[in-house]
Amino acid sequence: MGFGLAPVSQIRGNTMTAVEGEIDSALSRAGADQGHQAFQEFLLAGERYTVGDLARNGAEKRFAAFFNNLPKDQQTSIHGYFRRQSLLDLSQRVAVLGPYTKIPISTPLDRASFRALRKLPAPVRSTLDSLTESPRGRTLARFKRVQGAIVDDEIQKVGPNQLPKVKHVDLLFQSVLVEESNDDSIFTAATDTVHLAVVAINDIGKVTPFYTKFGSIKEGTTKKDPDKTIGTVDIEGTDGVFPRAVSFQVTAIEKDSGGTYNDFMDEASEYLQEKVTDELIAAGIVAAGGAIGVTVPAPVALYIAGYVESWVDDLIEWFFDLFENNDDIIGERTKSVTLPDLEFEIHERRWPIFTNTIQGDGKGTPLKGSTFYWTFAGSGARWKTEMNIQLR
Repeated sequence: MGFGLAPVSQIRGNTMTAVEGEIDSALSRAGADQGHQAFQEFLLAGERYTVGDLARNGAEKRFAAFFNNLPKDQQTSIHGYFRRQSLLDLSQRVAVLGPYTKIPISTPLDRASFRALRKLPAPVRSTLDSLTESPRGRTLARFKRVQGAIVDDEIQKVGPNQLPKVKHVDLLFQSVLVEESNDDSIFTAATDTVHLAVVAINDIGKVTPFYTKFGSIKEGTTKKDPDKTIGTVDIEGTDGVFPRAVSFQVTAIEKDSGGTYNDFMDEASEYLQEKVTDELIAAGIVAAGGAIGVTVPAPVALYIAGYVESWVDDLIEWFFDLFENNDDIIGERTKSVTLPDLEFEIHERRWPIFTNTIQGDGKGTPLKGSTFYWTFAGSGARWKTEMNIQLR
């Protein structure tokens, strides 16, 4: 990566819902663009903290917490990177930091600078505007004033027959075939150590990482672990708003001894969670002081999924370029799931116009969708996987 950043990643994913189809491309691209800029803010905040010793409220303070929880050897590498970044000439800084190059050091990287620099795309903004006169819009207005639990007459009128039934959405692993290994050893059988890292986002914008290691698998061999949960989201929204959207970003990693990806991403996910929440507050999507329980509108959730995927992609490239690391990224994919209600029923769209409906047994038994197939290819390897979405 050097001092440059990779282009914003293309959104690679599909959605299953009560109507399965492609992720809204306009919202995903808008989210990806914003996520890329958010990573540029991360780089500027890192430079300000490590070189300028600035930790003002906002991105600088967030970066300080992230940095100080890392091992000393990683801190040393990161400090060296930002020292070099601070010495770049203007054209090089523009290539790395984009529009953040224009922000003077006297201006903190907070919600005000976010609002001034990055406007929400029209589809997201119009979604929010349409809520202002709705019952939920009035609820959010009151919620901002009381800074606490939602209280709304119309929400309190929800009857027993409308109470949520689905409480969790799971990403299930079935199998992986190592079709081609990135192991170039000439003395032993080609073998990959397969690891899947999942970043899950639930219906209120909560970001949670998961890591699953499947051990060493020889080239040409399939490893099966039926119905293994590799990521899950809890449905937490309490305001009766539908549809709801959740997503899973999956990164396939060939793990070698000495790899440091997991620990680094644990800390990065905390930074990202605070960043996503801060931007939702700045955009007026949730209220400061009490975001828990407020459902993010489904179009905005798809925007956030693109945002998170782009930010994580940029971070991963930066991480692997910066550290002496034995892990290899094979590829990334994203699955988004939209729930029009919380019934145990899945409608899967089959190209071009057909729909397959899978219904629950009426007893709340976990309901599994049809198997979908993802191929991860990169770093000289090709892995073919089988997975499912499950409601429970």
